[in-house]
Amino acid sequence: MDKHRYILLTVKILNIVFVVFTGVIAFTERSYFMGCVSLISFSFALFYFYITRQQAREYHLLYRTAYFDSLTGIPNRLSADLYVSRCGSPDNMAVAVADLDGLKAVNDTYGHAAGDILIRDFAIAFFDAAAPFGFAARNGGDEFLALFYGPDHTKHVNDFLQRLTEKIEANNRSSEYPVQYSIGFASGEDQNCSTIPELISCADKHMYHCKKSKKEKTSSAETTEYTTADRKES
Repeated sequence: MDKHRYILLTVKILNIVFVVFTGVIAFTERSYFMGCVSLISFSFALFYFYITRQQAREYHLLYRTAYFDSLTGIPNRLSADLYVSRCGSPDNMAVAVADLDGLKAVNDTYGHAAGDILIRDFAIAFFDAAAPFGFAARNGGDEFLALFYGPDHTKHVNDFLQRLTEKIEANNRSSEYPVQYSIGFASGEDQNCSTIPELISCADKHMYHCKKSKKEKTSSAETTEYTTADRKES
């Protein structure tokens, strides 16, 4: 609880104490003046509680808008940047960067509403898979970032990858738009990185290498299929 909340809580307690105190005096002494003071104090307390409640709602809304992604509900890039700023050396961190495959095809075929569903489904699975071990966020577009900091970061990223695979498989069994993704990860122990952003960049490169390999395999499979078909026709 920050200093501002302590002050608000103290003022609320003092208001309640004052209302009770003046009310007791007005009742025991049967004082009209103290009764008026108690009534005014009570009205002021109600008004104050109403104002502070409205301010708390507005603060919560601004906080959600600033630090959470509006489409998926998970932390956004600003939250990720703040998390990174609080971490120390990249030697004690593992990073995973994921990117959706085929999002453009879904948008072009079924519309952007379908693409939004695809992003939300993956975001929820990605965040839930990382939550027990580290921090996860939507880094922008269809790219997602997970950070695992501490002495067990290598184990945590491996557990995260396993949980993510299981959650995506469960999602795809019932979803109208199956999720496909590419992911890359990097550990500070294995990479020669002096900063966490450099480590994230390494994971990003590994993710694009994974995506490129998938495209090459798909292209090779299509070529083999066409060649086989041509042979049958001949």
